Amino acid sequence: AELEQALAAGIGKIMIDSLDELDRLASLTAGRSTAQAVMLRLTPDIAADTHAHIETGRASSKFGFPLEALDAAATRLLAAPGLQLVGLHAHIGSQIFERGPFEQALGVLLDCAAQLHLRGLPISEISPGGGLGVPYTSEQTAPDRDAYVAAISDTVVRGCAARGLPLPRLILE
Repeated sequence: AELEQALAAGIGKIMIDSLDELDRLASLTAGRSTAQAVMLRLTPDIAADTHAHIETGRASSKFGFPLEALDAAATRLLAAPGLQLVGLHAHIGSQIFERGPFEQALGVLLDCAAQLHLRGLPISEISPGGGLGVPYTSEQTAPDRDAYVAAISDTVVRGCAARGLPLPRLILE
């Protein structure tokens, strides 16, 4: 019902979390004249220094595609004329105060983008998700947002150059 509502509302991009969801959306968009833009939410198996209940980047997370499903997702996307893959997304958790896990997640996303590019599915957008920490106690220090943006941007620029990929639109939450 949610996917049908999203399509009826004209949602610009739909984030796909699983092969089942991809199949349902492919079926719903099969006869459409305009392809629906989609992003894949991947689970990059990245550990983040945060509480276990808000860490969502591990392979065991119920959110997102496991990396082993990327090839199957690519095959299904190539066979789904009603879907247009535009990007990759990950969310590794919340209340993360260090940049390292985000940079690692971007490395995984860029590796996946390179694999998809070779399959004929170029990526134009990439998102390491949200989760940058917000201090709730006097012991916590707010991350430097400018330094975060600079480091994340640099990771994407260097990562794309190393993989021979065009620069995607970087989406930060």
